[in-house]
Amino acid sequence: MNTLHPLATHLPIAVALLWPLVDLVGLWLGRPDVSRTAVGLLGVGILSALIATVTGQAAYDAAIAAGRSPELLDTHGDPAGLVPWALLGLAALRTAGVQKLGRAAHVAALVLGLAAAVWVGFIGHTGGRLVYEHGVGVESAP
Repeated sequence: MNTLHPLATHLPIAVALLWPLVDLVGLWLGRPDVSRTAVGLLGVGILSALIATVTGQAAYDAAIAAGRSPELLDTHGDPAGLVPWALLGLAALRTAGVQKLGRAAHVAALVLGLAAAVWVGFIGHTGGRLVYEHGVGVESAP
């Protein structure tokens, strides 16, 4: 399962970057249908982040078994493990918060969503550094 992690990471990164932009357009244009699409994207982001986290744990375990430093792996793994929870919190704010508090919660969810997009992009960058600078998960050719 650890070999699926690189494949599983791209969808949650893309969705984390995309959903707040789509929701912002929906709010700006006064198009609730576009905003509902953004909420659907956020749901896809949560599910795909869970899959990336499970495969990431398998990749972490394989890297530890291969003798990699846990401290090095934790620079990526610790914040990455929080992504599904952060997206779940954003979804709660974006749905239940908006129903109770209206536009203020919608704007707060968008601001936090844009910040989360930057954070998720950084987490992706740290994962890329593990591979390209430290060779984690890369098998040597025979």
